[in-house]
Amino acid sequence: APMSEVAGRMAAQIGAQFLEKNKGGKGILLAGVPGVKRGKVTIIGGGQAGTNAAKIAVGLGADVTIIDLSAE
Repeated sequence: APMSEVAGRMAAQIGAQFLEKNKGGKGILLAGVPGVKRGKVTIIGGGQAGTNAAKIAVGLGADVTIIDLSAE
């Protein structure tokens, strides 16, 4: 797998970890729980890394937005 795919996938996982209270975050669970909204993820760039980060974030249950300048 190209390094950009690996980087994108790892970025989402590591970002989710830093949302945990024990890592200094606010204690946000991307998937949410009944009665609590799921976490929001904004990804800057829709290339290989961004697309793979989005796939992982969606898989974790997050509400995902990708911001990209490309017209594609």
